[in-house]
Amino acid sequence: MAAKKTTTTTRKTARARVRGSAEAADPGYLLLRLYQAYEPFVESLWPWEARRWEEFVFCILDTVSRQAFAPAALREVAALLGRAHVLEIDRLGGLDPAHNEADAADAYVVTITTVLRNAGFTDDEAGAAAAAICEAAAGFKERYEGKVQKYLRDYGELMLGEIGSAFAFSGLPPADTKRVFAVWLQNVLNMPLACPDAITDQACQRLQVDYGALVKAADEVGVNVALLDNVLRAYWERDIELGAPEESQ
Repeated sequence: MAAKKTTTTTRKTARARVRGSAEAADPGYLLLRLYQAYEPFVESLWPWEARRWEEFVFCILDTVSRQAFAPAALREVAALLGRAHVLEIDRLGGLDPAHNEADAADAYVVTITTVLRNAGFTDDEAGAAAAAICEAAAGFKERYEGKVQKYLRDYGELMLGEIGSAFAFSGLPPADTKRVFAVWLQNVLNMPLACPDAITDQACQRLQVDYGALVKAADEVGVNVALLDNVLRAYWERDIELGAPEESQ
C-alpha cells in the first residue's frame, strides 16, 4: 500500500496530468487518467487484468506442451497472442474448436494455432491449447461476465467471509479485522478486492466521483481494483501535500 517516494516536481507533473479530469462524467475515463498519473508511485504486480489472463494462457501452454520450452519463451508467446488481439474472452468464450469444425476454422483460433505451431508446438499440442484457452474463456464469460478479476474477487470475498472460523482478535471489531485481511490479500496476492477507507473516501470526494462507480469502471476497463485503492491513496497524499489543484489554463 505504501506509495513510492517522489520529488515535488514529479508530484506537480502528476497532478497536472490528472487535473481537469475530476469533472469528467465517465468514471472509466477518470480512472484511466488517475492510473496514468499515479501508477509510477504505487506497487502492483498485475495492474492490468489482461496480463492476468495472458498469464493464465501461459499456464495452459506450459501444461499442454510436452517439450522443453523455457517459461520466458512461452510467456512471450502468450504476450504475442495478446498483442495480436486474439485472446479476447468474449470472442473465444463463444467458440468450441474441440467439437465444432466451424469454430476450429475461426480466424482467432487459426491465428492461435498458427502462432503456436510456429513457436514449436506440434499440431496436436496447438489444437489442444487453443481448445483449452477457449474453454477457459467460456468459463470466465458465462460465470464472471468475462472478467478475470471477478472470479478472483469471488474467492477473495469467500476467504474474508471465513475469517471468523479461524481467527479472533480481542482488540479489533469485525470490520477492522476484515480490513486487515483484505489489505493483506491485496498486498501479498494482488487480490482485486475493494477496500475503501477514509483516505479513498476523501479522494473520491475531491474527484467528485462515487467509489462504487470506480470499482465498476475498473472491471470494465480491466484495471486491478487493488491498484485502484492504491492510486486513490497516492492521489490523496499528493493532493494534501500540494494543496488544492490549480485551475486549468
